[in-house]
This record gives sequence, structure tokens and C-alpha cells, in this order.
Amino acid sequence: QWFALWGATRIETDTEQKIVEFLDQHGVSRNSWRDLLDGLVSTGLMRNWGVGKRYYAVEPLIVRQHVLSDWLLTQDNGDYAASQAGRKLVSDVLAGSIPLQDSVLQTLSQLARSRLDGSDALIFLKPVFAVLTNTASEGDLLQQHRVVDLVKRMGAADPEGALDILTTIREHPKPDVVLNIAPWGSQTLVHGALVGKLPWLMFQMAEQVTDV
Repeated sequence: QWFALWGATRIETDTEQKIVEFLDQHGVSRNSWRDLLDGLVSTGLMRNWGVGKRYYAVEPLIVRQHVLSDWLLTQDNGDYAASQAGRKLVSDVLAGSIPLQDSVLQTLSQLARSRLDGSDALIFLKPVFAVLTNTASEGDLLQQHRVVDLVKRMGAADPEGALDILTTIREHPKPDVVLNIAPWGSQTLVHGALVGKLPWLMFQMAEQVTDV
């Protein structure tokens, strides 16, 4: 379930510790998780590839969608809605208790777009967009950049909610932030530059919505 939620997962030193600790808390022991992954790969339910065999993903897509739908949605006469487990997962993600948050939010957005009708998708993702809107208003410029990145991943699932977030960023200018980035030295982030990128982002979201 968790690897279906995370999508294509690169197991590196920094992410491995977080994943191992998280899986251990959810019934997969530190000593067996690799064996479990290898077993899923051998049965064809997961793919393992890349340099050093660091990437894992539940494939094919139809299997991943089935796992996620069975876990996070309910079905009645072909119509899907968020299950109690799905609503709890959204709360856990927003609480920061699930690793690889970006990947999780992108997966939830894709699941909502593919399986839920418009109103149910909005209800499912409403808590996420509410937090992003508040962060866009109350956070600093770095947090606004982070919000924009998440809107890129999720905005097509709720275009109106995404537009509200981007409007909030435009209407809430923040002080410049100076970053020291090796080896290039200092870089200054300016609110106006971020706002200048928003029209193109809105155009990209509109294309995604049209393609659905």
C-alpha cells in the first residue's frame, strides 16, 4: 500500500531511514522490509530498476490504481467516494506523519482526478488546499515557493482551489530571502519574480484540465 502511495520511490540513504522507521511503525519490521520488497519484485507486482537498483514502484499502473482505490475509496454501483481510511490519510499527510509528502500529495491528486467525480474530488482534497492557502498567506517567501511547487503537482485536481492559492500568493507579498547555495554563492528570492511565474503555471493547469 505505502509504495503504491509513494509512486516511483528512490531508496537513498536519507530516504531509507525515514521509510524504514515509518514501515516499522506500521507492522513491517526493519529486518524484513527488504525481503518483502524483493518478494513483490519477484512476483511481478513491483518493478526494481536504475543504478544500484535504487528505484521501486508498484506496476503496472492498473495494479497501483486498484491497490489505492481499494484502500482509500469506497465504491457503490461504480461511483467512488473517499473512504474513512482515505480521509484519515489526508489528515496524516497534513500532520507530517507520512514520509515523501510531495509524492503522496501528487498521488492523491491523480487518484482524485481519475476515480472521483468533481464534487467528491473537491471534498477529498479540500483540507489540503485549505492548508496551502493558509501557508500562502501566513508563510514566508520560501514557503510560498514550496506552495507553488505543490500546486504544480495538484492544481489540476481542483483548479478553482489552485487559483485561490495563487491569488493569495499574489496578494500577500513577502520580504526578500537570501540563500547561500554552493557553489554559486548567494541568491536572492524576490516575491515579484515568483508572481511572474504564476500565469504560466495557470496555463499549464488549464491544459491538464482540458486533457482530462
